[in-house]
Amino acid sequence: TSREEVRNFEFINLETLSKKEAIKLFKLHSPTKAFDETILEQILEEIGYHTLTIEVLAKTYAHNFDIERLEDLLTVLQEKEYDHVLLQEMVDTTHHKGYEPLYKHLLILFNLENFTEQEAYILKQFAVLPALPINAKQLLDWLQDDKRIYKNTVQNLTRKGWLSTKDHQHYEMHRLLKVLIQKQMNVIWKDVKVLVESVKGEATEDKILSNPLYSQRFIEYINYFIQDIQYEDNLLEQIVLLFYIGRIYHVNGFYTDAYDKYLEIIEYLNYLDAKYNNFYAISLSKLAELENIKENYDIAEKYCLEVLNIYKKMPDKNKYNYFDFLQNLANVEIHKNNFLNK
Repeated sequence: TSREEVRNFEFINLETLSKKEAIKLFKLHSPTKAFDETILEQILEEIGYHTLTIEVLAKTYAHNFDIERLEDLLTVLQEKEYDHVLLQEMVDTTHHKGYEPLYKHLLILFNLENFTEQEAYILKQFAVLPALPINAKQLLDWLQDDKRIYKNTVQNLTRKGWLSTKDHQHYEMHRLLKVLIQKQMNVIWKDVKVLVESVKGEATEDKILSNPLYSQRFIEYINYFIQDIQYEDNLLEQIVLLFYIGRIYHVNGFYTDAYDKYLEIIEYLNYLDAKYNNFYAISLSKLAELENIKENYDIAEKYCLEVLNIYKKMPDKNKYNYFDFLQNLANVEIHKNNFLNK
């Protein structure tokens, strides 16, 4: 985090520790209550080894008799429920006078007011990206910022401490800041649509086939988009992103992972009562393709017949990937007949 003094900028103190020192600090403030150290390491990862938050969490765990296991604390953090009732134990800290719960501590530590429109826009982009360094040029290209109007914005946010950089080429946002931006700014689909569409463009069918390993790096990006964006009336956009992940797994030969993603799409569309949907049909067809690879021809045929029934009830103009499905069905029947003739 920047320590450079810049006039009229409000700074954020994001002191972090090594894993060894972070564990030591937690034990210092929670010396008697037993816990699994592997669970603690996961908690420390969730909060990015932030010094003051370690202290607050340790004291919360030590003082709150409703928290019987450290796993309960981890679950709350993983769900980003920093205002959860379990975290409302009032604790004092060595940095601030008085007593405060965790969420209030975070809000005091990070002032979310007085952003310019451009700053708010950039913060929202980082809030849905992985908490990893990203090349600034790549990010601005994805945001279609040809005139580089956001270049100074990224640099200003870094001087203020909202972003950090080690080489002035790659920038990242701390995990705690990501959570606060998501909760306080309500990052919705339209705020980050340009970014998401650009990343999807990096994982097209042609690009996956030409460079399967390159496409794998976008799985993490897309997973963050799915979990960190508020989709409101754009729930089908989540389906599209799930399908992109399934396709990347599929092309790279991770068939079990691909199968699970296609099933997730089907379950989600059933929940939305949207069975007669292209992604429902395509996901079933992809399941048939994977069952065909495993030589489970009866199951593959069952999926194909279900797809055929769906397509019969859809207008021709809406039948995306229909000919690929027919080819898939033909392959299943060929293999099944060959199997029966043996």
